[in-house]
Amino acid sequence: MIRALTVSSVNLQLMSDDEVDEILESYAAFLGSIQDEFMTQNVPQPMNLKSYIKAQQEILDQDDDVLYFQRLLLEDHIKYLNNIETSSEIIKRHRYIVISQQIEELNEKGYEDALRLIETQTEDFINGLKEVSLKVEVASDIEVVRLFHTFFDYQSAQNAPIKDTDVPQLIIGGKSYEIEIA
Repeated sequence: MIRALTVSSVNLQLMSDDEVDEILESYAAFLGSIQDEFMTQNVPQPMNLKSYIKAQQEILDQDDDVLYFQRLLLEDHIKYLNNIETSSEIIKRHRYIVISQQIEELNEKGYEDALRLIETQTEDFINGLKEVSLKVEVASDIEVVRLFHTFFDYQSAQNAPIKDTDVPQLIIGGKSYEIEIA
């Protein structure tokens, strides 16, 4: 069982050296206090420029008063945007903390125990990171699905992001477990 948290960033470049030291020491103290295993991910994710490109295309299509050279520039700009959107050149960084908890017993009690532990870990992370002035939220189901999609197929994640959490099975093979939950 996993829980992913989205974490904001802090712009250290705009801080004084003393402020940077204070933030880093607080973060180091927080990391030292964590007993559980976790994973941090700084994930470049594709930027979706489709709505911006569409707006630029509408300006081009609707505005008859656009001068010839302005029209050429706008057409070129739209081509450029389409090219960089389908490449890995334009990205935004998302920061995640992924907490995992093994389900010890494959039954309802095992599931509930793991869920209770992961809830406690989540609270600890959220409270600790807020003390370091970071904004932390539990990632939604669709964000987690998109995160894994980005890991396994960056190009498809950029061109055709998953829109729903109800996706077909992505793993073939392996062992299947059934959990009996009343």
